[in-house]
Amino acid sequence: MSATAARQFDLVLLDNHLLDGKACDFFERISRRNPDAPVVMITGLPALNEAIALTRNGLFDYLTKPVDADALAQCLRRARLRIRQQERAPESEGAFGNSAAMRTLLDELRQAARHATATVLLTGESGAGKDVAARTLHRLTYGERAAQAPFVAVNCAAVPGEMFEAELFGAERGAYTGADRKRAGLVAAAEGGTLFLDEIAEVPLVLQAKLLRLLEGREYRALGGAATELFTGRLVAATNKSLRTEVQAGRFREDLLYRIEVFAMQMPPLRARREDIPELAEFLLGRHSGGTARFQSFPSLPSFASFFQSTSAAGQDGKSRRQLAPPAGCRSLR
Repeated sequence: MSATAARQFDLVLLDNHLLDGKACDFFERISRRNPDAPVVMITGLPALNEAIALTRNGLFDYLTKPVDADALAQCLRRARLRIRQQERAPESEGAFGNSAAMRTLLDELRQAARHATATVLLTGESGAGKDVAARTLHRLTYGERAAQAPFVAVNCAAVPGEMFEAELFGAERGAYTGADRKRAGLVAAAEGGTLFLDEIAEVPLVLQAKLLRLLEGREYRALGGAATELFTGRLVAATNKSLRTEVQAGRFREDLLYRIEVFAMQMPPLRARREDIPELAEFLLGRHSGGTARFQSFPSLPSFASFFQSTSAAGQDGKSRRQLAPPAGCRSLR
């Protein structure tokens, strides 16, 4: 205890069961002192619920005794890579803003990025920026390799139910009417990277079992196929609905929800973080103007931001300016 209070560590290896206490009780204290240091827990008595809880709180890895030398070496290589990437800001951070809520969200994304295959659930209103968060997580996870690692986004609400399985997992020739050739699915396209399932609440109940198998066994089969394929990437899900409510209504599987919310993050709407508007406005203007004179001649950003940030002043029409604030996020500003 005294050693951790006196110095910083780049990497921490903890044995969970020692004579002077359990490392899981010590983990929270050392994480506060060394927030960027990967922490690896070693235990001879593995417990799934404990591992999930520690992972959600930022544990880098969880190894069981007897520790396999190759597994430990691989873990340390990943930890070293994470240390090198820790201070590197993701390209899309500029679209986040700098409010306390978004700084907290970014910290949560950094924690999830330490676990390259852990599933992540993003919730929030339409337009709040769930896609931006998913892409930021991708960049944080893969660092310099982010451009090479695939990021595949799927709008589940836009895929017809009868085509969902073939679209996601691929299909063999003759698997359905019109399947005149073998086709690869989006899971295969996302191999080694990120599969982003937006509007996951819209996946038909009968097909949710297929997703459950993918998350439980990291494997899947193409429609009409017999061969089992492996998936080593990350699945990120997003929804603007309460999946707990969907479970209670019988429209979403509870076991699937358990699998996808290893890391669960809520995207705050823009109206709850108005201080981010100047930075977001500048980011979007710069993106769409390409640095042309049109951007330079735009009215000053402070006055533009104050228009939205005002919560009590009335406009010329007598309506509160607060009503004119963007309802959710960047999509509204566009």
